[in-house]
Amino acid sequence: MKTQLKRILSVFLSMTLVWNLVPMQALATETDPAFSTRGSYSYQQVTDHRVLNTCEFVFRDDCFMRSSQLGCNHLLELSAELTQAAVSYYDANDNYGQDPTQSNKNVLGFFEAAGFKDPETNAYYTHMDEENSLSVAVAHREIDEFGKTYTLLAIAPKGAGYRQEWAGNFNVGTDMTHEGFKAARDEALRFTKSYIQKHGISGDLKVWISGYSRSAAVANLLGGFFADGGDAYFDDVTVEPENVYCYAFATPRNLIAIDQRTGEGLARSKELSVAPNRPDYPYDTPMAAYASSASGQVNPTAATFDGIRNYIATGDLFAMLPPVDWGYTAYGRTFTPGEDVHTGQVITNETSMSQKLEGINKNIYNQYLNNGSESGFSWLTFDLASLSLLATQAPTGIDATQQAFLRERVKGLVREAKNPDAFFDSGMSDALRAALANYGFYVFYGRGAAGSTEQVKASKVIMPALSTYFAYASERIMEEGAAAGKELSENEAAVITFADLIAYVTGTEIDAETSTTDDVLAALFKYLYDNKDSKLVTTLLGSLDNLSDTNKMLVRALLERYCAADNPSIEQVV
Repeated sequence: MKTQLKRILSVFLSMTLVWNLVPMQALATETDPAFSTRGSYSYQQVTDHRVLNTCEFVFRDDCFMRSSQLGCNHLLELSAELTQAAVSYYDANDNYGQDPTQSNKNVLGFFEAAGFKDPETNAYYTHMDEENSLSVAVAHREIDEFGKTYTLLAIAPKGAGYRQEWAGNFNVGTDMTHEGFKAARDEALRFTKSYIQKHGISGDLKVWISGYSRSAAVANLLGGFFADGGDAYFDDVTVEPENVYCYAFATPRNLIAIDQRTGEGLARSKELSVAPNRPDYPYDTPMAAYASSASGQVNPTAATFDGIRNYIATGDLFAMLPPVDWGYTAYGRTFTPGEDVHTGQVITNETSMSQKLEGINKNIYNQYLNNGSESGFSWLTFDLASLSLLATQAPTGIDATQQAFLRERVKGLVREAKNPDAFFDSGMSDALRAALANYGFYVFYGRGAAGSTEQVKASKVIMPALSTYFAYASERIMEEGAAAGKELSENEAAVITFADLIAYVTGTEIDAETSTTDDVLAALFKYLYDNKDSKLVTTLLGSLDNLSDTNKMLVRALLERYCAADNPSIEQVV
């Protein structure tokens, strides 16, 4: 059991990393006023969620008057702006996270300013989210393409300002499509179908989809669904592959075309089926299940999906996940300035992408796409005793860039879990989701030297992280014991969990099956004594305010008595 819990810990510590959505402010583009709509929209400032910025944009009909498979520079900008607007709305009077009733204000404002009709958001936009849920906005307008009228349907999943739904990123599952992303995709499809029915939309559609990070994975799956014949799910509408315009930023991988475990391909009928609303998710859009009768297998890189364009910044961790070693990929074409994070090779296709994004926002271009983030990156080590991040030097001969650092973390994950089955069966997925859904996540990496912000966060996260770990690990040990015909009490499971954790942290060999409670406590107190002047001990003593008065006095007495003595035995303390 020690090995299994060690794996859970290693993944828990190595994967708590997040990228913030960067403001992608675009410049207005001159075009024929008869085919363009000028407007402005607001978006939240990343560094201060209570500050709103406003910028202008131009919606151009001609972006949608050509095949999506040819690409459109202006639509790249416009999609970035829609993605930014779809994040969330904040103002000084809105206690976000407790009363998110205004969180859809920016995206609705964007659609209205761009001349779209009936913009709406699903229930998750204005309620507390649940794991594997999704907030999504939908709107429509008409596009006249050389005498033929299309309905342009815009779909914008929310890409940041996450709550519990972010934990679904680690719900990889054991199927060939990422379980958490597909569950979110299905909610977007249910809501889109409800929207089409409500507004009586029929005939030929063009579909515009954009997303960032988690919502980019969802947008990518939506793009694949529409381009591969998913219009059969809807009533009286037709969508051709060249009319699917999908722009996804920082796109995680989301499906396996050929299962390395079985050699089988992903069936289109399975990928094009849609799950019904879930009884335990009260804000799911009500809609019956849909079973596709499509034949053949999915080929995510086929020309059919060339209207799906994924833009990935160098060194983006989540674009490296799930690992390519597990067989994961994404629909469409992927563009990365300078270096491809999938292979590490320098690329030459679409070399002008950097210049295009520089036109959107020079500051963000310099910081994220022009080696700005990597030039200030330093390797850091988390020190348990001081609860701080220590700047270290990368080993001689090792690439010290941020991208190399992240690749090593992904390699470590693959070493621990050779495939999605191992990731699921070992409990890594469950442990990560439990921690992220209940307590959020903290950044354990840095740009530049370690700062006080990271150190404060480290000290705050240690207690909730441990409590999540104990709750999850104890429950799993009880389940494994029952499966093996050995019933364990909650107390016995907790002792085994505690013993494994102490053995892992202190490096002390403890046999969890035979060691007594005193053996475990002796190892713990020995470690605390060796670090009696550390921030760890100070923080543990300070955290006792959460205990009852009786337990507080007991634990404090044990800690203080042990740390005051000269390496006493456990008998002297207890």
